[in-house]
Amino acid sequence: MALEKIRVAVTGEYSYEAWVDQAVRWNGWLDPHLPIHEVRRLAEHTQADMNDGHQVDTVHVIDGYEFAEEDGATRRRAASVVLKISWDYLFEEGPQQVASIVKPDNDGRYPIGGWEWTWYQVEGGEAE
Repeated sequence: MALEKIRVAVTGEYSYEAWVDQAVRWNGWLDPHLPIHEVRRLAEHTQADMNDGHQVDTVHVIDGYEFAEEDGATRRRAASVVLKISWDYLFEEGPQQVASIVKPDNDGRYPIGGWEWTWYQVEGGEAE
């Protein structure tokens, strides 16, 4: 999988730094993998859209700590869990079916909305 760093957008209002494999597409749309700082921006934007009355999927970053073995010792380090909520299906499916944990890829980037959202490359870089 040959990933390249580009800027992507889904609504045209905001763009995000992402890594994509241009050959991997869903109906022509991209499957971006976003670094955590861009996931945080996406979470802010999707939640603001929902608060403004738009029925959209929302992204949430929950921060906490994990314990990990480092240099022969157990250490506490910051950790994040990323959730995507598909609100359109809540009434019919229930909370367990509409909440998805988004796991990072091997490079620590999060594949959000690929195969569901209409992500496209922003020509020239910035959509903002």
